[in-house]
Amino acid sequence: MNQGNLSKKLLMAATAIVAVMAVAAIIAPRVRAGSKAARAAAGTTADVKNSSGAPADPNSVAAPTFALPGVDGKTLKLADYKGKVVLVDFWATWCGPCRRGIPDLQALYGQYKDKGFVVLGLSVDRGGLDMVKKFVTANEIVYPMALADEETEEAYGGIAAIPTAFLIDQKGNIRKMYRGLHPKEELEKDVQALLAEA
Repeated sequence: MNQGNLSKKLLMAATAIVAVMAVAAIIAPRVRAGSKAARAAAGTTADVKNSSGAPADPNSVAAPTFALPGVDGKTLKLADYKGKVVLVDFWATWCGPCRRGIPDLQALYGQYKDKGFVVLGLSVDRGGLDMVKKFVTANEIVYPMALADEETEEAYGGIAAIPTAFLIDQKGNIRKMYRGLHPKEELEKDVQALLAEA
């Protein structure tokens, strides 16, 4: 092997290493689950303590509150849905699995909204509220929708993958987290179980 080929290979290897490090630096901050919400949903609340200093019940971690700009021009507040079973769905317009899951969420919302269930869609798109509104209108999405901000994403553990959804009970506690697309039947079973607790 001559000196020129060796130099080219070393340069390519160094470039690849720098590229991997750059990608890791971008992704790493989003791949943390440091919040109470993320630990609760993942069933890892051993380090979360209640007011007396004892380990918290995994079903007693309150969902982080939010007040976000809704596509309808109003502020979407989690607090407005206290007493209902809520599915908070983090999604994006460009996400294929998110788009495939929307008809299931629409169906669940339509079937159970009069029984105390609501879906709240929180878009993580960075293209602005108008872009999300156009998508919602074009796809006739009827459940409440808002644009998530980084603070809300961090409060829910740093959304590392989408779709990611959190099922919240009538008391405002996170009971389950769904990372990725899940079958409608699974979601419906969990929703029915929480509605039955009322």
